[in-house]
Amino acid sequence: MLDDKRTPGFLAHTTLAVSEAGVLLGLVQQQVWSRQQNQQLDKTAHKGQPIAAKESYKWLTGVTDLPPTDQQIVTVCDREADVYELFQYAHNQHLDFIVRSARNRRREDAPLLRDHLGELSPVATYSLSVQRQINQAEREAQVELRYSTVTLVPHNANARRRPCP
Repeated sequence: MLDDKRTPGFLAHTTLAVSEAGVLLGLVQQQVWSRQQNQQLDKTAHKGQPIAAKESYKWLTGVTDLPPTDQQIVTVCDREADVYELFQYAHNQHLDFIVRSARNRRREDAPLLRDHLGELSPVATYSLSVQRQINQAEREAQVELRYSTVTLVPHNANARRRPCP
């Protein structure tokens, strides 16, 4: 067993290339790390750390290591990638990305991001089968797709001055 009371195990973050048709093109990069054993979960400890010291930095590393190409690249990320430094880097490098929102971010012009998206009509709706955990029954989730181009303001004024890779 790789994760028990004596062994902290390891985590892996994999960057895959997939074609527009959904065909796996290959492994772009993989980062592997482990957490300290018996690490106490302090949900605010990360706030004072530079981005390079946070686990979410793996998302930035994933896009900075992309090989040069003439093809359009769209990076698809989960909620952990909702970090301003990733947005800043992707914007500066003219990279396209989709990030599932974790924070109701401030926009350059009001309202907040989620309020703005709530005002938009859905572009598409989907019904998905979801199993939340092993001991829970599968359920149907109704998903609406809404999107917009926005200019975000960092929640931490120091983020504007932090260097990105």
